[in-house]
Amino acid sequence: MRPGSNLGFALFCWVFWEVVAYNPWDFIRGEVELWRYEGDSSLGQSHAFSQPSPWAWVDISQLRAAAPLHPVAVQCQEAQVVVTVHRDLFGTGRLVRAAELTLGSAACLPAVWSGAETTVTFMAGLHECGSTLRVTPDALVYSMTLNYKPLPAGNPVIIRTSPAVVPIECHYPRRDNVSSNGVKPTWVPFRSTLSSEEKLSFSLHLMNDDWSAERVSTIFQLGEVLHFQAGVNTENHAPLRLFVDNCVATLTPDRSSSPQYAFIDFSGCLVDGQLDDATSTFITPRPRQDVLQFAVDAFKFAGDSSNLIYITCHLKVSLADQAPDPLNKACSFNKASNLWAPVEGTRDICSCCEMRSCSLAGHSRWLHAPSQWQGGRVRRELPSQLAGEVAAYPPWDFSWGDSTSRGARADPHAWSWVEDPQSRAISSQQPVIVQCQEAQMVVTVHRDLFGTGRLVSVADLTLGPAACKHSSLNPAHNTITFIAGLHECGSIVQITPDSLIYRTLLNYDPSPASNPVIIRSNPAVIPIECHYPRRENVSSNAIRPTWAPFSSTLSAEERLVFSLHLMNEDWSAERPFTGFQLGDVLNIQAEVGTESHVPLRLFVDSCVAALSPGTDSSPHYAIIDFNGCLVDGRSDDTSSAFITPRPREDMLRFRIDVFRFAGDARNLIYITCHLKVTPVDQAPDPLNKACSFNKARNTWAPVEGTRDICSCCETGNCESPALSRRLNPLERWPGRRFRRHDANGKEAEADVVIGPVLLSRDPGAVGERQEGGQGGVTAVPGVGTGLICLAAGIGLAGVVLAVSVGCRRCAHASA
Repeated sequence: MRPGSNLGFALFCWVFWEVVAYNPWDFIRGEVELWRYEGDSSLGQSHAFSQPSPWAWVDISQLRAAAPLHPVAVQCQEAQVVVTVHRDLFGTGRLVRAAELTLGSAACLPAVWSGAETTVTFMAGLHECGSTLRVTPDALVYSMTLNYKPLPAGNPVIIRTSPAVVPIECHYPRRDNVSSNGVKPTWVPFRSTLSSEEKLSFSLHLMNDDWSAERVSTIFQLGEVLHFQAGVNTENHAPLRLFVDNCVATLTPDRSSSPQYAFIDFSGCLVDGQLDDATSTFITPRPRQDVLQFAVDAFKFAGDSSNLIYITCHLKVSLADQAPDPLNKACSFNKASNLWAPVEGTRDICSCCEMRSCSLAGHSRWLHAPSQWQGGRVRRELPSQLAGEVAAYPPWDFSWGDSTSRGARADPHAWSWVEDPQSRAISSQQPVIVQCQEAQMVVTVHRDLFGTGRLVSVADLTLGPAACKHSSLNPAHNTITFIAGLHECGSIVQITPDSLIYRTLLNYDPSPASNPVIIRSNPAVIPIECHYPRRENVSSNAIRPTWAPFSSTLSAEERLVFSLHLMNEDWSAERPFTGFQLGDVLNIQAEVGTESHVPLRLFVDSCVAALSPGTDSSPHYAIIDFNGCLVDGRSDDTSSAFITPRPREDMLRFRIDVFRFAGDARNLIYITCHLKVTPVDQAPDPLNKACSFNKARNTWAPVEGTRDICSCCETGNCESPALSRRLNPLERWPGRRFRRHDANGKEAEADVVIGPVLLSRDPGAVGERQEGGQGGVTAVPGVGTGLICLAAGIGLAGVVLAVSVGCRRCAHASA
């Protein structure tokens, strides 16, 4: 056989073997972002997988981490943990302050940092900084958190950064194969010694919805259900039955801290299920006697901004053949029968749950005496701890879809648009339906607003900033209907070249929970729009030629059309009003339709952000003030600025760092801007300008004109008396502040409202796993990449085979 033939055959065999051995699920595992940092921290060499070594798990779900550099790296060493944090924590290019970062519930400060460095390093013992220890069948797990708590902003009214918590775990394997030197046979075997010292291992896990596996992420949304599974490893013990004596939720691992909420109490009563807004219950029947499962509706503590809870449960066991009693029970409240029901045993053992007193002296002396458990085989005072995170910010995907698809309508009739990002609407039924009629809108809302099967209260739903109440209720279909005029309930109107757009909001403001300590529902806001086309072809009867043509009449009545739009990052198209996160930038484009007018130059006189349309509500925040000074850019934590140069004289662009109002749970803002125009040939002046603050030079700079027109931005007084008399006479403001006319009667300025702008926080990826101390990060390709590589390999092998066979045939022919 010739060499070419041998090479082609060998290559084909190799590719065939790779195809047979290829496992696509290895690529799919990469999608959960489990990153491994392997190897000895000093040598950088990988350990063999057969050798157990400590590894770290970091949950960066509260960080967007858009930067290619991983923001948090953890080294689990023999007696301490080393956490290295990149100060570009959110991947936005803006460095957080080192003083805003702490480790653990004890708020330990960094060990190594300086203002010039971009990383901060923490070093703490495994039992320091308030870490907690959890024992699993395979590992010792030390848990702590990296805390980011931003310092108050320069303006206390607004917030540009939210606190974040990054859970960290160090896993130390409990088992390892070791070898000793020769020993004398008279020694007691090691296995016997271990057996005599063995203790029960209790555990508590968060499970997925079908209880088939442990849940990867500890991120929950209000309205979801936490599935807990308590277990005990009995091994060689007599059959045992497990009970959950009590469970307490706190903000720290210390179960005695305040505030706290006991959802299981009185020796096994799931008291949380008795609240009106909860469906918490024990799962019946048990999967095994040494396992107990229960479901609890997600909640968070009222007034807590960290959105982190620790759940500490006290577990205990009794002999499996011992009947349950008031001190060893698992009881749930059945709302249908209004009675307590046990997982096993008779109903009378749960009667003490209603009386809130389950102490029974006889049972207590016999069951809980420490002398009954010789050798320390049962540890009654070892609670199992589990830290879980409940998302209190609107966690749903704020995806408004393609803006072009929203406006692409072939027919000229009125149509509605509803954005439902804050109600998850898991059900197949559309929760909000809108009809845009000639002079009113009709909004029909299904009370299963979040698709969880739980109906919201009718009194918790209102329409518009004016909070209009519902018009009718349909109990059979569980729907409520709002009917409001287009200008009622605080709606706002926007004029575009093609449409009149009426905007309003559906508001969900849940009533206080049964227990004032916790919260089970977040407020939600659903924007609604009704679009009415401005143009349509109509036909009239015969008219006399002496009439003025209709187009001339329209031209005589024409007014300037001012507009304000949110744009995408490259300013190429308009973007939706939602999906912004703290740390993002709002790209705002102001414009005026000049059409047949003389050339005009547009200015933004002022911009005010508020929680409702208009500039008079409180709280409010001035973004642009003093006749065109972008004062927001003067703050230390912003990069807000006008864009230079303008794309056109009748257009002006500016960028604003996203913020929200302190204490506002709805996470929305309205921005009202006062726009005005001047003739293009008129030079900019202190009353008609666009000035940004340049932090590098510590001076104000105009988009056009000389620097002196911006000097008044620093003093905050741009009302020159001479200019005020010449350009801004008060008589030009007849009655309504937001309308002024030029010499020809045209409206030369107007107030334009943009919003509501909805803010969200991207949960991002769930946890990731870091192995060992240091080392490179191995990126796992996707399934598509692997299949493409295999296809390319097969094609290459086929080409080589074809060439070799062709050469062989040519050789035979020549012979």
